[in-house]
Amino acid sequence: MAALMEESIKPSIKGNVKIVQEPFEELSIEANGWKSKFDLVFASMCPAISVTSVYMAILFKP
Repeated sequence: MAALMEESIKPSIKGNVKIVQEPFEELSIEANGWKSKFDLVFASMCPAISVTSVYMAILFKP
């Protein structure tokens, strides 16, 4: 899937897109320098958000 996504990125925005393949529960917003960097994050058809405990951890992660 990541390879397909990589192929579909338009050249004009390629420098603004970074594909990160990490489990949500192990992802560190601070370590990646993403704290206060996004106004909106959208996840669609993502297996991680189908598990309630993971979903709650994403919402309430310190």
